[in-house]
Amino acid sequence: MCAGFLPVLVMPLHNWYFGHALVLLSSNARLPGTYVMPPAAYLSAFGELLRLDFGGLKLHAAVVQIGAWLSEPSWLPASIPFNLAGVVIVLYVTLHGRGFDPWLRLIGTAVLAEYVVDLIYVATPRYFHVMWLLTFLIVAVFAELRLPAWMQKHGWQRAGRLFSHLRGYEPATRL
Repeated sequence: MCAGFLPVLVMPLHNWYFGHALVLLSSNARLPGTYVMPPAAYLSAFGELLRLDFGGLKLHAAVVQIGAWLSEPSWLPASIPFNLAGVVIVLYVTLHGRGFDPWLRLIGTAVLAEYVVDLIYVATPRYFHVMWLLTFLIVAVFAELRLPAWMQKHGWQRAGRLFSHLRGYEPATRL
């Protein structure tokens, strides 16, 4: 296991030898093209919103960044409501979902951390594909555990029979 972490420990030495500066991992984290929406800019955008300054630059930048985040990975504005619903479900499972597996809640915590990073830094596919894949995983577990009871409660009488039929087919456990 120690050998697996050796490249991580060598990176500062590489940066010191080749870059003549002791940098832990990378120094490009604060470049303007990478660090597009710092937390202070969100505070400024919130201040503009409170002042009803809808033409403010920071508010516009925040809306663009949040819109880009919620339209990933398809980049279509039509996907924003679906991704927003997924974010709400991840928040629910992570913060209020005592009935869910602790490992799922831990994955939800990691996904929430990825959300914050994606809201601050420029969105690149190598990062947000994993984030939205894990979001879909949490939404799928939520739907499998909570959707049948919700549907029966709200008048879908056949939902119980449908989901009991679907639960009988578990190919992963039969291998």
